[in-house]
Amino acid sequence: MSRILAIFGREMLELRLNRTFFQTMALFPILMVGLPVAAIIFFSIAVNGVINSTSIANGITSEGGGIAGGSTAEILGSIVVICLSFFLPVPMVLPMTIASYSVVGEKEKKSLEPLLVTPIKTSELLTGKALSAVVPTVLLCWGSFIALLFIIRLVLSEEVLKTIDVGVWVFTVLSWTPLLAIMTALAGIMLSSRARDARAAQQTGSLMVIPILILVLGLAFGFIKINWLWCLGGMVSGLVLDIVLYQLALKIFERENILTRWK
Repeated sequence: MSRILAIFGREMLELRLNRTFFQTMALFPILMVGLPVAAIIFFSIAVNGVINSTSIANGITSEGGGIAGGSTAEILGSIVVICLSFFLPVPMVLPMTIASYSVVGEKEKKSLEPLLVTPIKTSELLTGKALSAVVPTVLLCWGSFIALLFIIRLVLSEEVLKTIDVGVWVFTVLSWTPLLAIMTALAGIMLSSRARDARAAQQTGSLMVIPILILVLGLAFGFIKINWLWCLGGMVSGLVLDIVLYQLALKIFERENILTRWK
């Protein structure tokens, strides 16, 4: 465990010296919290304005029925769900950037060879590098998600919140985020151990996001609705895939070949 923590600390120190990484990390909460909140407020005003103008044009008062507040709540609830779904692909983007650099980037800086010739086990090296990509991603995603939920609770009415299964979304994001981040980090390390350029590894690894993007599009267009079955099924599937990928990464990440091949 001490060796894993040492590798983790070393990788985090490398990230601290990377200006691009910190700029991305600083921009992330603004994008993932600020933009959804702005969109929700905008659509809340727009939807209420359209419904009010329609009610006036038809001579319908709130007491007389017509387009009820529930219709407004459902529309706004759908918009909130779309905003929440954006948190699903993010754990597959940030770790890929970090993990892809973890091998290729160090090789380019000539800092990988001294590490590979140490007596540290491959499993310890792999785990430490994966954690350096997973931990910042998970903390940022969880923190931004909780902040967004808090703001949503303040700006939206109880009627709108009742149209959203908040419990399912909280459990889904909190449980899927580390699983997806681990999956992507392991894939990024495997790809970067075989690639000669970090950009090439990132481009290849970006294909992993496609299934999650399809899920997000399905949620946006109403073809898919996240429920407890989806949540638990995705969690179990992610756990199994992580275990399989870890074992595969141990076989693919051949430190001797990396040292001899990249000359």
